[in-house]
Amino acid sequence: MLISQSQSSTHRALACCDILEELFQHLQAGADSESRLTLSRLARVWRTFNAFFTRKLWATLPSIDPLLRILSALQVVETEQLAEEYVLTRPIKSDEWSRCLYLASFVRCIEGASSRPAVSSVWLYIAMLLGEKPLLPSVRELYWEVVSSTSAELALLVSPSLRHLSLTFKDFDQYQDHWTTGLLALLRNIVPRATNLSELHLYDLQTDDLSSVISPVGSLHQLTTLEVHGAIVDLHVLETLSRMTSLSDLTLLIELDDDSDPKFCGFPSLKRINITNNSVSAGEIIKVLATFRSKTVIDFAFNNGGGSWSSQQLLAVCRALTKRCPMLERLAATICMPGSDDLAATIAPLNGLRSLRDVELKLTGRLGAPMKYADPLFLMLAASWPCIVSLRLLSDYSDGHVSPLILLAFANACPDLRELCIPILDLPLDMVMGDVSTFPLRDHGLKIMRVQFPSEEIDDDKIFALILDRLFPNIDIDASLAPVPALHSGEWDRVLDEALKYCQLVRRNREPETDANKT
Repeated sequence: MLISQSQSSTHRALACCDILEELFQHLQAGADSESRLTLSRLARVWRTFNAFFTRKLWATLPSIDPLLRILSALQVVETEQLAEEYVLTRPIKSDEWSRCLYLASFVRCIEGASSRPAVSSVWLYIAMLLGEKPLLPSVRELYWEVVSSTSAELALLVSPSLRHLSLTFKDFDQYQDHWTTGLLALLRNIVPRATNLSELHLYDLQTDDLSSVISPVGSLHQLTTLEVHGAIVDLHVLETLSRMTSLSDLTLLIELDDDSDPKFCGFPSLKRINITNNSVSAGEIIKVLATFRSKTVIDFAFNNGGGSWSSQQLLAVCRALTKRCPMLERLAATICMPGSDDLAATIAPLNGLRSLRDVELKLTGRLGAPMKYADPLFLMLAASWPCIVSLRLLSDYSDGHVSPLILLAFANACPDLRELCIPILDLPLDMVMGDVSTFPLRDHGLKIMRVQFPSEEIDDDKIFALILDRLFPNIDIDASLAPVPALHSGEWDRVLDEALKYCQLVRRNREPETDANKT
């Protein structure tokens, strides 16, 4: 809000520059030759700076309001709902209209919705003045709220220069008969005018017939990013999207019939896909993967936190994911399933994804069936993902025993690892009584180390911290203390904030002495 107010004040102040320039010109008439020369030079400099700052200032607007305020024929009135809106009180003056068009030509981005929307008659009048020309001929980014299925303003604002369009649909009843028809007409008006659009984001798009509505989008041949929230994507919509040759980034909510299988393959350029369902089924994930013709996907995200999978269903998804996305670099998944005694075998197919760099797996379950963890799982992951940079494996309920030997495996096999978050870790008695030199000194670059449920068996914090410091001397304690979904995070905080901090302090004090002895 403060930023918007500041920009509005600056817009009003800059409008005064023209007045000052005219004053200089009037002063010239009655001044001597030297003064006239000085003032004329000052006026030229002023015009240069005025043009430069005008271009800069009007390049990005918080809303369409600064342009509408230029037109004195538009007045703000209060509606019956105590909201404010622009209404047309008289014909727009030609000089004000010319200035509005001049400044509108500099606009590259509209960042948000207007706090005072204009009634439809205002936009119809502006459309008459514009003819076939767009109001914003140079706009590249537009963020807009659609408040009516018959909104006419969008067709005036978009132009072939537009690259990024974000629409939020407000206060619509998806069951109204005219809503889908109006929405289809709206997109049909926009698409021919925004032929070079590369990003389209649709929020709160409430419709039961997305297949009809989305059809105009299929003709956007340069579209690379499509994000749809609020409307369900079925096989018909998926088939339409699969034919878009430039589409590389896709976010959607899917619902696929159990009885139907995709009979098409496409998405030749797809690299990132995010399925936003709260309870997507394993079968739906496998069907979506089956529609990928190429193996270019590097980023896959899905959410099953509201449903429940069996171990066999998770195994099937892992197999399909490895087969269809062999070059995957990022995997983010929330999976609800009962506790598993052999999670390593269930997700073993993911071992083939050697290019993985960022993995976040959230395994949710129930109190009576915790997820069980052991060393073999983490030893397998360390050996399978040599390029991993960030690994976050989280659980609501955890059980089992995981020793610091897994840390040694990650230190040896994953040189690029910078963030490691694991559900459970403990320190067996034989390690407390043993020699910490079993863990060699490493100059590993790990920065963030978190444990959700550190075992209560970690009785000797100093030994545990010493192991950490030997393997990972670059751990950022403050970053590692950041909140993590856990029941006993205080245990881990104590290890880091007290024992590890002491180890780091002692080591850093010794390093200058070691360097001095070497010289």
